[in-house]
Amino acid sequence: MPVFHTKTIESILEPVAQQVSRLVILHEESADDGDLMPDLSKPVQIVKSAVDNLVKVGHETCSTSTDDLLQNEMPQVLVRVNQASALLIDAAHMFKYEPCSIKGRQMLIEGARYILQGVSALLLTFDESEVRKIVIVCQHVLNHLAHVEKIETIEQLVDFVKNLTPILTRMSKEVDLRTKELTHAIHRQLLTRSLEQVKTLTPLLISSINVYVTSKHTGGHCIVESIENRDYVLNKMSDELGEIIRILQLTTIDDVLLNEFDEDEQHNLKKLLKTLGNRLYQAKNWLSNSQALGGTLAERSLRMVLDDLRTHITEHCLDEKQADVLMQKVDAISQMMNRLLQLRTQSKGDTSEGASLSRNISQQLDDLYQSLEYSINLLRYTSDYQRPATTVNGKVDQTKRWLSQPDLDQFGF
Repeated sequence: MPVFHTKTIESILEPVAQQVSRLVILHEESADDGDLMPDLSKPVQIVKSAVDNLVKVGHETCSTSTDDLLQNEMPQVLVRVNQASALLIDAAHMFKYEPCSIKGRQMLIEGARYILQGVSALLLTFDESEVRKIVIVCQHVLNHLAHVEKIETIEQLVDFVKNLTPILTRMSKEVDLRTKELTHAIHRQLLTRSLEQVKTLTPLLISSINVYVTSKHTGGHCIVESIENRDYVLNKMSDELGEIIRILQLTTIDDVLLNEFDEDEQHNLKKLLKTLGNRLYQAKNWLSNSQALGGTLAERSLRMVLDDLRTHITEHCLDEKQADVLMQKVDAISQMMNRLLQLRTQSKGDTSEGASLSRNISQQLDDLYQSLEYSINLLRYTSDYQRPATTVNGKVDQTKRWLSQPDLDQFGF
């Protein structure tokens, strides 16, 4: 059963888990003492009533939702829950007439396990749908930020702020409510931190756009600096929004989060992984627009990530073979982007070649992200041999590794 990552899931699943646990305890006590199974009709009926209510809500949610994923996944989950509930009913009925039934005990345990798994899946399916709603709001903000580079007048800036304000306000409210719903403290802290950064950066972004517009119309010599400042703030704000989207979709504490500030061999690669993940949305928007040319913020920021990857893969990826694979992927993406830019400059971005390149680059970026994530995980299992563990759990882990392969030196630890 997954860890309860929201208070709502905890409040709904915990009572069901307690009732199911009672059934399992009754089974274990009778098995240990060699006693006959008691009449389970009442406790099973309590579980069934709770499950029936959840299934009813699930059907109602599915019928009114516009979320395609929810409508596709929820019916399958509801079927599984109903089947698990039926197993419990059949087991209770069997024990009435055959208290020693081995098959009845098997059905009871399977039904109990499937109930917990099914109800967990039901609640997670609904929760993921709710998260997708918040992510869509965040993406609306990102879409609005994509227009920043087109702002050339004060009037356009006023319209931009007027349109951004309600979207940003709604996003802040939705993310704040989600933060209060989470049970993992580190997820709450990271969401709060990124949301506060977005709030801090918003006036700075507006100010930087204003400086750029003023410099352009007055012919000031600082126009280059104003563009750089505007793009810097815009990049920071986009990264924080990407981080919010990433954290919203987490359900467990992953070690990239726990170790994000560790000064180890993985540190720079972890930062690059986060940056790449945060900028994929912008990059894919740029790729999907056949009229988008080079020099835009999305294209330049992606180039910067690829350049940083070249540097840090060589310096920090201890597995030479894996480093070569990553470098080949980075170089392939860069070459495809060069060709795509060439086509778009010639107004051929919407040709079959241009469309094919855009799709391939998008797929290669996803593949690069997964490969980098794999390399970091691989690095974790090799690099931490290089120094003694400082915690009891770490020492136990190193001991287990040595016991599993005592012929290896394990660096003497």
